[in-house]
Order: sequence, then C-alpha cells, then structure tokens
Amino acid sequence: MIKWFQKANKKENGFALVVTLIFSALLLLLAGTLISFANTEITIAGYLSEDINIYYLAEAGIEIGYAVLALNFNHEEQVTVEFPNGNVTITFSEYLDGKIITSQAVGSDSRKTISILVNHDPDDVLMITAWLRP
Repeated sequence: MIKWFQKANKKENGFALVVTLIFSALLLLLAGTLISFANTEITIAGYLSEDINIYYLAEAGIEIGYAVLALNFNHEEQVTVEFPNGNVTITFSEYLDGKIITSQAVGSDSRKTISILVNHDPDDVLMITAWLRP
C-alpha cells in the first residue's frame, strides 16, 4: 500500500505549485480589475463634483443679480465675482417690460450658464417669471 502511494505521489510532483500559480494569477487579475474600476469611479466622481460646484456658482450669480436689480432695477453694467473655486459673470439685458439676468460660472474644467427673466409686479416687487434655457 505504501509503495502504491509513493508512486501516485511521484506522478503528482509539482501539481500543487501549478495550481497555486494559476490561482494567484487569477487573484492578481481580479485585484487589478477592481483597482482599475475604483480609479475610474473616483475620476468620474471628481468630474461630477466640479460640475455641481459650477452649477451652484451659477445659481449664486443669479442670486447676486437678483439682489442688484432689487436695489436698482435699471442697473445694466456687468458684474464679475471671484470665488475660490471659480468666477461668475452676471449680465443684465432688457426684455419687454422686464430684465434677463444671465449668470455664467467658469471653473477650472467646466462652465455653466443660467438665465432668468425678472419683472416688477404692481407693488414694485421683483418676481422671477421664468427660468430660461441657455
């Protein structure tokens, strides 16, 4: 019985090493794929974060423009505001009996433009009558 086991064992010399190498290669391939996937997701999240920040900057520009018109509805000069993560340029233009406020935010890699239409109501209060598509 022992001789038979020794013969069988000689035939399988190195088999465990081959199995271990194949298994290790598969684990390395899986780990590399997961690292690549995670890196891609981090990059995409960075782009989305930049876009969201620029959108909020553009909205802040709209609020600044609205406040400027609340103080002086005849204001026509362009206003530029610098923030730590981008710049906002606010322009005012006439439209029928109201004004269009356009806010353009520019960051390091992206830009966003938002416009609104503002009118006076009979009590001389500003009203946002429409959000305009750029």
